[in-house]
Formats: sequence, C-alpha cells, structure tokens
Amino acid sequence: KELNKKIKKLEKQVADCEARIEKIEAQVTEVEAEMATPEGASDMKLYEKHQQLKGELDAVVEEWESAMMELEEAKG
Repeated sequence: KELNKKIKKLEKQVADCEARIEKIEAQVTEVEAEMATPEGASDMKLYEKHQQLKGELDAVVEEWESAMMELEEAKG
C-alpha cells in the first residue's frame, strides 16, 4: 500500500514535469521566433530570457529523469 502511494506520487511528479517542459518549450519557441525578427535580433533582453528558459528547461528535464528512474525502481 505504501509503495502504491509512492508510485502515484512519482507518476504525478512525472506528469507535472512533462507539463512544465511543454510550457517552457513553447515559451522558448516564442522567444526564438522573436529573436528571428530584425528588431528581436538586437534585443539583449530576448537573449537573456532565452538563456533563462533554457536553464529552467534543463532543470525540469533533470527532475523528470530523476522521477522516472525512481518510478521504474519503485515499480520493480
């Protein structure tokens, strides 16, 4: 029973991470589209935002990978 609780919690964490990854990837795509415009190409704030989003994405992907590994272990 305790294991089922842990598995459910990990599955929720994995789903949450996947949702956040999708959201951040959409934001990255938006920023990259803006950066592709002549005005955006010279806007340093866009580059900073892009770097920040990429860092956020890396962190969430790491959290997702960790949760997936724990979930696989818990399921045996």
